[in-house]
Amino acid sequence: MFPSVREWLGEVFDELFAIDAKLPRSLRKLLWPPGELTLEWRRGRRVKYVAPFRLYLATALPFFLAWPFTPFGTVLQSSAAGFMEGFADGEGQVGRMAMPGDHRFEVAVQVLSDNLPGLVMVLFVPVFAGLLLAVTRGSGRFVGSLITAFHIHTLGFLAMILTVPVNLLFGADTGQVLALVLLLMLLAYVVVAIRRVYGTTVLGAALRAVAVTSVYQILVIGVIGGSVGILSMML
Repeated sequence: MFPSVREWLGEVFDELFAIDAKLPRSLRKLLWPPGELTLEWRRGRRVKYVAPFRLYLATALPFFLAWPFTPFGTVLQSSAAGFMEGFADGEGQVGRMAMPGDHRFEVAVQVLSDNLPGLVMVLFVPVFAGLLLAVTRGSGRFVGSLITAFHIHTLGFLAMILTVPVNLLFGADTGQVLALVLLLMLLAYVVVAIRRVYGTTVLGAALRAVAVTSVYQILVIGVIGGSVGILSMML
């Protein structure tokens, strides 16, 4: 006898995201103390936790749905627009490139900001892992840094999802302040996680965290801005 659609979807969801007792246990270790879930995987205590990629997927899906309602979408659009304005020659156009105020530019910015989560999921987690590996040379293989990156992004996705009700209830201005506070809190989390996972000093962890997140942010904005320029020329 074949299962109903509801039963089948439930089985698929459970298989993909491992929704059982492992999930709350994994989230507790992820939240506190920073880096503990990664350390548990390094210690070989993996059976009772959700695998890093599955845990990442379990938060990436709701994050993808929530993204348009977070304060980060507005901040991203402003960053992308500012990036493109840097190419302006005072006439509002660079060749055939659409600039702010031009309908093609606005469409390009909107398309990129709406689809950024997919771009992050495909590209920027391995990039973040590579940056971690670069600043912690001799501290393990790429897979170890990738697991750390999955866990950090999972926490970031959860935090951004939680900004949605605040942004909707209190407006964009409050949402942007919250976004700034949240980014600072995430940076502090990354500092502590790096210190615990890689065994560095607090100062060393802080310098590494600032370096990784700064380069990461530059790459994100650069790719988005460049993509907006290319897309606007194609419209």
